[in-house]
Amino acid sequence: EMGDHGGLIVMADDIKKTKQVVFSWDEGSSWYDFDVTGEGLEVDNIVTGPNATSTSFLMYGTRDAAAVMYYLDFETLHQRACTGVFAPDSVSSDYETWTPTDGRAGGVG
Repeated sequence: EMGDHGGLIVMADDIKKTKQVVFSWDEGSSWYDFDVTGEGLEVDNIVTGPNATSTSFLMYGTRDAAAVMYYLDFETLHQRACTGVFAPDSVSSDYETWTPTDGRAGGVG
């Protein structure tokens, strides 16, 4: 499963039991992992809060038929806040223009 905050991506294995999550602050160029629990759990989903600037996530799933939920707070990592939201693609901006494509020539969407 995956949660995405824009600059922060959080993932966990949803095929088999896992004890850890992996995360990236740089669009997947670098990945870091950490143990969330000492016992494996089956992850059902990772979601971010309704606030678009939130760096906290909820991860929920099951362990031995019991529901479990973890609150993952990345705020304490003290990553600097992104700047330049109103000037994407400029040298001083952390934002860039992105257009989705399906990979086919001329195919957008």
